[in-house]
Amino acid sequence: MQWFAVFGDRRTGPWLLAAAALALLGGRTALAQPALTDPLPEPIVKGELTVALEPFVQAPRTEDPVPPGAGANDAAARIQYLLPVPGSKRLAFNDIRGVLYLTGPEGGEASVYLDLREQDVGFSNVRFPNESGFMGFAFHPNFAAAGQPGYGKLYTAFSATPESGIADFEESRRNIQESVVREWTAAEPQAEVFHGTSREMLRVGQFAVNHNVGSIAFNPTAGESSEDFGLLYLGFGDGGSAYDPFNTGQNLATPLGAILRIDPLDVAEPRGYGVPADNPFVGQAGLVEEIWAYGLRHPQQFSWDVDGRMFISDIGQDWIEEVNLGEAGGNYGWRLREGTFATGYEYDRLVRGVFPLPASDAQDYLYPL
Repeated sequence: MQWFAVFGDRRTGPWLLAAAALALLGGRTALAQPALTDPLPEPIVKGELTVALEPFVQAPRTEDPVPPGAGANDAAARIQYLLPVPGSKRLAFNDIRGVLYLTGPEGGEASVYLDLREQDVGFSNVRFPNESGFMGFAFHPNFAAAGQPGYGKLYTAFSATPESGIADFEESRRNIQESVVREWTAAEPQAEVFHGTSREMLRVGQFAVNHNVGSIAFNPTAGESSEDFGLLYLGFGDGGSAYDPFNTGQNLATPLGAILRIDPLDVAEPRGYGVPADNPFVGQAGLVEEIWAYGLRHPQQFSWDVDGRMFISDIGQDWIEEVNLGEAGGNYGWRLREGTFATGYEYDRLVRGVFPLPASDAQDYLYPL
């Protein structure tokens, strides 16, 4: 009881009892290794970059399915991404409450292009409206190229009820909700309102309400002659809760805690998509061949610069927010690393905070910029 009183609480008591027992038994735990109270003691020097805000477009007000205070704050809308529509001057942006809007190059009025709430796809953000719902979208680079593969194709990533389908991954866990990637084929890509068909491509079970599917995107710097052209990248959080309780970040047998890379047009059973032959884990038994990079807590956003470098933001647990350079096969360290520091799991301790790195890494982790 003494160890429980010192280290435990209602949520973590049994785990910390185990950590204390390991220390007493001479395990890898080093209780003398203290958590850092100030991981970045030096003042952060600000650069000369400034940001200006100008009115551009206003999203219509939307409502959550639960009242404020019941798992949601009182936001007028929940805007996520603003992206160009290929082959036009239009821009699209999503409200994670389920709506995809269009606007023009000068902004102004927004019009509804696609409302997932009105489609029979199992869409639901009722479990945690702050962080679930319509989380990402991507237009195929050939969206407006008539006669070319990918013509009229749009991809959405959203939260759905477990009852609305069978998960391709993590179906056996007690799913609270599921992350779904769905392909839409527009009959008229230039139309202001979506009309067409759709199909489900991928579904992953979630054992908690947060850290769901996030950004999905095509590499905009990949030309038609590039092997990366038309390949869809998908960011998945570690499944939720806190401290990655199932260690999904370091588990290559699950798509959680990773960025996937697939070919959405290569429909081959039993998958609803193809796996590129140059993915880093193709042909390795027991591993998810779709994984392109892993060891991530919640890669909610990633994008490319004009030089083709991929930048990945990863949301931290206690102290550190990360920006990483994307690398095929890269392991970004979670749940053993947070930023350029170790977590308590490195020392077999579920203790909040970050710790100094060990003298050497057991694996070749990639650290943030």
